[in-house]
Amino acid sequence: VRGRTMSTPKLAATIIVLKTRKNVLKGESNYKVLMVKRSNKSRFMPGAHVFPGGICEDSDTNQNWSSILQHRSINNAKQQVIRLAAIRELFEEANILITEPVLELDFDHAKWRQLVQKDSSQFLKLCIENNCVPDISSLYPWSNWITPVQEKWRYDTYFFLATLNNRLEAKHDEIETTGLDWFTPEQALNSFVEKKIFLPPPTWLTLIQLNEYKNIEHLVETSKSRVISPIEPIIRHEESKMMVILPGDNEHPTKNTPGYHRIICENGNYTYQQTTSSKL
Repeated sequence: VRGRTMSTPKLAATIIVLKTRKNVLKGESNYKVLMVKRSNKSRFMPGAHVFPGGICEDSDTNQNWSSILQHRSINNAKQQVIRLAAIRELFEEANILITEPVLELDFDHAKWRQLVQKDSSQFLKLCIENNCVPDISSLYPWSNWITPVQEKWRYDTYFFLATLNNRLEAKHDEIETTGLDWFTPEQALNSFVEKKIFLPPPTWLTLIQLNEYKNIEHLVETSKSRVISPIEPIIRHEESKMMVILPGDNEHPTKNTPGYHRIICENGNYTYQQTTSSKL
């Protein structure tokens, strides 16, 4: 994506992949969430556990996509580009390919994954040669986070939900990601508290939100009618604490009521503080 300065957020997308689980005890989530561990060499959030995703590339805007998608095309050109990027990045980082029809086990995923990783425009060729289309309609919007202006590397990232719909084994790529885990939201949050994994604040808060839904069908149904508003925090440091000030907080430019709406980061732990009626 050309012509942008460092301070201008790059358009990006990420997918929260859900997979049902069996032998669920009362009070537990009946699904797990896919998380990948970013390489320690990554310039942005090195070593963090995140949902698979990445930036939109020029190839995601190729006009040929509309003819391939046909009736699956959506009127919002920006949303179409974001969803294409989300599906492509999921394939690159985690080996999961969300297409219609679902590609069977004889699909040479190793070959195509390597090609797409080296050249994102190969994703279009993959779909043409394998007679499939990215199933963009199966992605359900969850949130839109914009990196604070204080950060050097900034992204305008759209989060989507998707349920696992193929039999390809999820695998990290050993390039951008060095590990892969399936967690229930509660397991991921506990692993963070126990210092077993590191979670960026937006990922942590997303898991807090997901943990409110123990049933995968209820979660997906809720996401279908979810209203998405941009979340662009501001960062404030106070002694040993870092405050991630969220929309609705009385220190945020979009404040609407007195009160707090923030994530407090201290000693490697996070606390979500909300005294307003603001919803994310």
